[in-house]
Amino acid sequence: MNRRGATITNFVLIIGLLFVALIAVVALRNLMFSTGHAAERDAAQAFVERIKSSVERANAYPTDASYEIKVPFHDLYELNISKNMISLHLRSQGFTVRTDFANPNMNVVPSRVENAGVIYVLKKQKNIYVDSKYPESHS
Repeated sequence: MNRRGATITNFVLIIGLLFVALIAVVALRNLMFSTGHAAERDAAQAFVERIKSSVERANAYPTDASYEIKVPFHDLYELNISKNMISLHLRSQGFTVRTDFANPNMNVVPSRVENAGVIYVLKKQKNIYVDSKYPESHS
C-alpha cells in the first residue's frame, strides 16, 4: 500500500506540473502576440508619419517637388489622404492609424491608395498629390 500511495502522489504531482506548464505557455503566447501587434501598430504609425513629413516638406518647398516612399510592410492596406488628415487601415490586422497635418490650409488633393509597393508625393503648381502612380501622371 505504501508504494501504491507514492505512485498516485507522483502521478498527481506530474499532472499538476503539466497543468502549470500549460498555463505558462498560454500566458507567454498571449504576451508574444500582444507585443507583435504593438510592433505592427508602431510600424504603421511610423509609415504614416513619413508620409505626413513628406507632404509637409513638399508644401514648404517653394517650387515643384517629388518624394518616393517605399511601403515597409507586405500586408493589405488602404491609405486615405484628405485635405487635412491621413489614415492607414491594415486589413489583416484590423486597425486604423490616423494623423492630422500641422497646416490645415495645404492644397492636398484627396486620394486613396491600396496595396502599392511605393507611394509618391508630388507638389505640382501648389497642389500636393499622394498616389501610387509615377508623378508624371499628374501633369
